[in-house]
Amino acid sequence: MSRTPKTPAAAPASETVVASVSLSNLPAVAALIVLLDAMRALVSFPSRPVPDTLVEGVLNARRQFNEALSAPFEPVAVTGSDAYDDAWIGERFDKFASLIDERFGGLEKAGETRDEALKTGLAAIDERFEGLDEALKARFAAFDEAGNASAGELASLQSRLAALEARATAQAKD
Repeated sequence: MSRTPKTPAAAPASETVVASVSLSNLPAVAALIVLLDAMRALVSFPSRPVPDTLVEGVLNARRQFNEALSAPFEPVAVTGSDAYDDAWIGERFDKFASLIDERFGGLEKAGETRDEALKTGLAAIDERFEGLDEALKARFAAFDEAGNASAGELASLQSRLAALEARATAQAKD
């Protein structure tokens, strides 16, 4: 009777490779960090309404994040190992970008609405200033006319006074 093992001998274990990945080298990760910082600044602002600069900062960071996501994801070099395909990271970021679009799409719309309201308000103010300018021009024209009339009346009074003085001196000489 021969003795054969009932289980095959285990294959020798392959050498374990310790690999580390630096995700900060990915443009999308760097843009995500900027976006999260901008969102944190917006949310932690102590009072309302929030300054336009913070809202614009979030919108700009979101735009940069979307641009970074649109760039192709190149394989990341892993220290101690060969490069690997990180397409799964791109898929995760795409999903995250769609969530951000859902959340901040209204913010962009609000910004556009604010800009339109500002333009409308400024147009109304311009109209009022144009009306005020026309009214002032009319008022100054009336003052000029009154001033010219007053100057004419003053000249007439001065000539009468001179005539009266001339008469008075003529009578005094007689």
